[in-house]
Amino acid sequence: MAEFETLIVFAHVSGLLLIGGFMATVGYGMLNGRIQLRGLLCDKETGALSPGRLQLLMLTLVGAGSYVGSIDSQSGALPAVPTEQLARVGSSNL
Repeated sequence: MAEFETLIVFAHVSGLLLIGGFMATVGYGMLNGRIQLRGLLCDKETGALSPGRLQLLMLTLVGAGSYVGSIDSQSGALPAVPTEQLARVGSSNL
């Protein structure tokens, strides 16, 4: 049983390192200009701030944060994505 717990801890730490590496790579790309963020929240036709794009970004960030917060590290299983969250993101994509 101790070997299984060690494997869970190893997988958890490895996952955190992988996600941290992705975050560091994307952050570095944004800071040095290789990843362009200009126009991310703007309407393609008018160039003005798009409320729909802002709403989608906020829903995605809040939804991802709540999902990550609901992960139970003891069981090692990922929870199901709430149907309401899928409906919110899907409807803001219209």
